[in-house]
Amino acid sequence: MSHLSVFVYVLTAATVLAPLSHDFARTAADEPLKVQVTVNHPSLTYTEDDTLRISVTANKNCYLRLIYSDANGHDVIIFPNYQHRDDQVTGGVQYGVPTKFQVTPPFGKEMLHAFVSSEKFSAFEGTNRGDGLFVLSEPLSDVMKKLRAGSIFGEYAEQMLTITTQARANLPTEVIVPQKIVPQIKFTKPGPSEFAVTQSDSVVIEGEVEGKDLLPPVTINGLAVNTRPVQIGLSFRIKVGLQPGENRFEVATKDTDGQSTSKLLIVKREELKFAGQRWAVVFGISKYQNPGIPNLRYAHRDAEAFYEFLKSPNGGAFPDDHLMILTNEKATKSAIENAVFDFLKQTKKEDLVMIFFSGHGLSRGKGYSYFVTHDTDPMRIEETAFNMEEVRRALRTSIRAERVMIFADACYSGAVNDYIKGTRGIAEDNLINRYLVEMAKVKPGIVSITSCAENEVSNEAWLYWEHGIFTFVLVSGLGGKITDTAGKVKSFESADANQDGIVTVGELSDYVAKYVSGYTKNRQNPQVSKSNFDPNTPLSVVR
Repeated sequence: MSHLSVFVYVLTAATVLAPLSHDFARTAADEPLKVQVTVNHPSLTYTEDDTLRISVTANKNCYLRLIYSDANGHDVIIFPNYQHRDDQVTGGVQYGVPTKFQVTPPFGKEMLHAFVSSEKFSAFEGTNRGDGLFVLSEPLSDVMKKLRAGSIFGEYAEQMLTITTQARANLPTEVIVPQKIVPQIKFTKPGPSEFAVTQSDSVVIEGEVEGKDLLPPVTINGLAVNTRPVQIGLSFRIKVGLQPGENRFEVATKDTDGQSTSKLLIVKREELKFAGQRWAVVFGISKYQNPGIPNLRYAHRDAEAFYEFLKSPNGGAFPDDHLMILTNEKATKSAIENAVFDFLKQTKKEDLVMIFFSGHGLSRGKGYSYFVTHDTDPMRIEETAFNMEEVRRALRTSIRAERVMIFADACYSGAVNDYIKGTRGIAEDNLINRYLVEMAKVKPGIVSITSCAENEVSNEAWLYWEHGIFTFVLVSGLGGKITDTAGKVKSFESADANQDGIVTVGELSDYVAKYVSGYTKNRQNPQVSKSNFDPNTPLSVVR
């Protein structure tokens, strides 16, 4: 277990699911996710060739990751592994990890880290060390920072155990002086984990110090807290205020022999917690079936970039069955109608919906705005293009989510309108952006961000970007990756104005308006319309 190249693991007969009998199992549905890790040696001390068995208990259904920091300083992903890939854990029962591990050299102080999340984890990058297990490619501290930051998209908890491993030859052959047990600190509130997330502006820190001949007081960040004697040692309890972001509390104590110990608790205060599910439909059309409609260069790439962002951990890792993309020949009128009405009909009131359009936009007088689909016939616009009124109708009748964001990089050129009207200079009749702005009034919680004002034309970007200017700025602002056709990443700063690692609706709106206008020398000015959408609603995690 301790050795980089020797890590013996053997299949057990079956996973153990044991009902819990203590208070940890009795958790209200609205309580935060908690995790508790136990091993088969309560002393947390293992001798060479001992077998380490791990059990994990969570109070809710969740996904599990286990990482072992060995004496060599390597962080090894021990679960899931190639023998056991199912990382789902049932809440309220004790899960016996079905792989067991043998302790081998070198020895010393080692750490077992357990991470649980209500959302499926993205893959941890690692290097195969030759036995089927992987060593993390980046420092564990960086991984933990990302996991904690990603908790805005779901519940998250962690716990760490310090394990001592020792060689058999180093065991004493005779008892000289009994070894003094170092005091151990255990948290009971806000939970057994060393990391907790809350939306409250305060938290109760409660726990116990196990040991003999303990010397009061127990201190938290150097300040003494009230304690009382219990059977195993001392208990402590204090209520503390929280600042937004991470709050660090170091609990320390010592005994009459001068042996001291400390433990760090991190409590993250979040202003908002998104509890619903996330859905998105993404449309981008560069190639049109009818030769009378000029093709575009980058509209489909705009859609693909936004789609990949939504799938990334930064964008919330939208589940595949909650995300639909239609580009070029797949983006027909009927397919787009199916996405808007049937696919998004699955949403619930507490969910978040994102709708993204990139391609030609078309206006036919006041009140008539269309998104030109792959199979649109310029001579039969009303019958073959996607009427934006359908989005309004879907918001009223079939999309139950109360939070909806609409992004439109539409009307790259006036060529389609020119084809219909037989004239140039149709910018003054480009009503699709005004239409989307007005759509925010359909019901509370709708935001629309369009690429330009109603009397402007949205432009494709410079060759350097190979994307629409609006989409480049939008995805960059959200912290996503923009690549050119050669796969080279075009990096740019994010919209995280206050540098808290989170991009909110308000920050993104300001960012898009600033940079699109700047890049186009005020020829293209994005329009943002919000009804009762909270500007602090988180949209992405910036890593």
